[in-house]
Amino acid sequence: DQLVTRQHGDGIYAGLPWFNEYWGRDSFIALPGALLVTGRFETARAVLTAFAEFMDMDPSSKFYGRVPNRVRPEDLDYHTTDGTPRFVIALHDYVRYSGDSDIIDELYPRVRASIEGALANWTDANGYLTHAENETWMDARRASDLAAYSPRDTRANDIQALWHGQLLAGAHFADALGEKDTARRWQETADRLARNFERDFTSPEHDYLADRLQANGEPDFRLRPNQFYAFDLIADQEQVARATRSAWQALVYPWGVASLSADDPFFHPYHLARDRYHKDQAYHNGTVWLWNNGIAMQRMVELGQVDPAWALFQNMNRMVLEDGVIGGLGENTDAWPHPGEDSPRLTGTYLQAWSN
Repeated sequence: DQLVTRQHGDGIYAGLPWFNEYWGRDSFIALPGALLVTGRFETARAVLTAFAEFMDMDPSSKFYGRVPNRVRPEDLDYHTTDGTPRFVIALHDYVRYSGDSDIIDELYPRVRASIEGALANWTDANGYLTHAENETWMDARRASDLAAYSPRDTRANDIQALWHGQLLAGAHFADALGEKDTARRWQETADRLARNFERDFTSPEHDYLADRLQANGEPDFRLRPNQFYAFDLIADQEQVARATRSAWQALVYPWGVASLSADDPFFHPYHLARDRYHKDQAYHNGTVWLWNNGIAMQRMVELGQVDPAWALFQNMNRMVLEDGVIGGLGENTDAWPHPGEDSPRLTGTYLQAWSN
């Protein structure tokens, strides 16, 4: 309730105190929990239609069909890949929750633009959605030369999962409006993507998924939590079980999901260690992100591993009631407690939409 606002149309602040503005990915990660399961359908509709107005609808633009990464009263920034598929998936979720089919007619031209723009400008020969190195949620860059601290170009695993979801939602909308050929084409694209993903993001040498394909096509098997979002693209359920176990054991602490395995040479256990490195160097290279707790718990529950998921959920409830802003979750914690301390320090924003 504190973060749902009307700053520039209806929207959801990403977090306080630093992100008192709308971010595409944050808004649509947060929207189901903030507005759909709570039955606030009128507000959810307003957020969706307001954000749709900010979509780049210039067919000559390389960002044609993208919703902004960030919406501020003074400017719009389109440099993100995941905000647009999350917008389309959130629209699909809204229709399923509310039964409001009228919005399909209203926003389908934007859905069509989002998919056709991606197909024209951002997909490769295998159907993968491509992107720059800092256009996923792991977007921290060095100020001096804008190099990414956690490069994930050109085909990150979570982006492919979101692209797959966007295609399926779009096919559903197209079919509902009688565009059978379009629905079939988008469905076939989604099916081909899934087949290629299972081939390219798995390896007999690893019990978990590659985090990305690099520009040269080589997989990067750095162990990160993004794979939790991509397991639906893997048909081999034994592979999913192995990957879930590997990721959980390497990344999940009692307080949340770390952004990188401690076995990695780039791992940073403390977000704020100013005498050693810039905070953004650690931001996605070890720091715990509470918003990833949900998908980590979901994957364990799907495999019947309820007790570990419940233990994490119990501790999240304790954090809500006892730590930081009482009644809400912040953005981050350290992966490890500092020497001599019993629990990790809270870092980042003190109230973060997607965490809640």
